[in-house]
Amino acid sequence: MNYLPSVYCHIKLDRADAFEQSYRQILHYKTQFLKHRLAIKFHGESGIDYGGLQREWALLITEKLFSPGHGLFEYTQDYRLHISPHSKVACPEHLSYFRFTGRLIGMSIYHGININCPLSAPIFKAILKKPITIDDLYSIDDEVYTNLKLVVDNNMDSMDLGLTFSVDEDNFGEHISHDLKPLGRNLSVKENNKNEYVQLYARYKINKKVENQLSALMKGVYEIISFEQLRKVFDNEKELELALNGVHKIDVSDWQANTFYKNCDFRHKVVQWFWYLVEFDFDDEQRARLLQFCTGSSRVPLAGFQALRAQPEKDKPKPFSILILDVNNFDKDSFGERLPKAHTCFNRLDLPDYDSYLKLKEKMDYCLKNTVGFGTE
Repeated sequence: MNYLPSVYCHIKLDRADAFEQSYRQILHYKTQFLKHRLAIKFHGESGIDYGGLQREWALLITEKLFSPGHGLFEYTQDYRLHISPHSKVACPEHLSYFRFTGRLIGMSIYHGININCPLSAPIFKAILKKPITIDDLYSIDDEVYTNLKLVVDNNMDSMDLGLTFSVDEDNFGEHISHDLKPLGRNLSVKENNKNEYVQLYARYKINKKVENQLSALMKGVYEIISFEQLRKVFDNEKELELALNGVHKIDVSDWQANTFYKNCDFRHKVVQWFWYLVEFDFDDEQRARLLQFCTGSSRVPLAGFQALRAQPEKDKPKPFSILILDVNNFDKDSFGERLPKAHTCFNRLDLPDYDSYLKLKEKMDYCLKNTVGFGTE
């Protein structure tokens, strides 16, 4: 981004109260002033900000902001954070904090500062105004996702599930019924309207329950960088996530040590080629994209690869695994070639039994460059 004329946006704070002071200053300043070159200054410290203090400041405040203990966000099942529907209970001024969060995200993009921003894919989708799908519900509420898949996969005219276009929920002991559309509780779910029901239900569970918080966050983002500017830079939510978080170093040795093999072992030629590719031919960004392709997230759990978890047993570790299958069992690319396939719900990568290292490398590169909605299950 191009900075405004050579005036600095000074953010001065005490290290012990860096989060609250950052919150007050960033919401107080006019947005145009926040677009000037940042200069972070900690009281009583002589450091001059040539970029290092910005990174330290970003780490300090995001650790507090995105901590579930703060009450604004809660963990999803893929190690990310989604907006808590009960954020007002934990923080009465929650909407101003979500606006602050949005401004911080906007400043990160505008100034090119990486922050630790482990938000869920639906939040990044909302910022880019991308449509929500039932698959986005997968990590937010696996029980509801499973129930909605039953609706999708079965004929509603031959089943009497008693479903209507409404959601019944318990809110701290109070029973609440929410209509998904006007008079929805009086409209039964049938085969001819089930797709609408599924979309409305998924959208409600993901975004509608937290629409005020999400609107405040999006408002903060657009105050710094407009939606039109964002869409010129980012084609999808994964690119936005990488831009905010940067590429985190992935320990390939830890990845290898916590990998299981099916229909093969670590001595198989394709397995050997795969790990050579990951360790010596891939850079950090490609490793992050590979991890995202295989597991749905570019981030490694704090405890390393041994702590990977996935559906359907979300409370148990689900190690990364590699399966070697005959090439005839794989989907083809536009050139008729067999491709690797990722099962993010199981942290598994299926590899064709290629006859050369170059073929494996070519097809893995193809998958990573076309990973949005491609080659994953």
